[in-house]
Amino acid sequence: MREIKFRGKRVDEKGWVYDGIHISDDKRSFIVIGSYSNKEKVGFCLVEVIPETVGQFTGQHDKNGKEIYEGDIVTEGYENQIIIFDKEHASFRAEGKTIDSGLYYNRFEIVGNIHEEN
Repeated sequence: MREIKFRGKRVDEKGWVYDGIHISDDKRSFIVIGSYSNKEKVGFCLVEVIPETVGQFTGQHDKNGKEIYEGDIVTEGYENQIIIFDKEHASFRAEGKTIDSGLYYNRFEIVGNIHEEN
């Protein structure tokens, strides 16, 4: 089963937040960060993030072992591709290829993401 988690760029410009769930309303967006003790959640905090930067973890890693998120820019050598979530098919895609199966991930290398200059 794929681990469900998100990342988002902090509004205070102190980098990225990676964890549990993403919640938002019409004006603000947060990543919920939990703390655990013996696998039981003992607390959490909300970190405000820029809504447009939120991306879901695909459940896969690139050829270097880095987690691949929606919005990442990956390459197979010659051509950069953007990882997107296709809501119609409920799957992650890169240039039209469904990649949830992991068949393509081990060939990808993350070279950036759409929210930062590369």
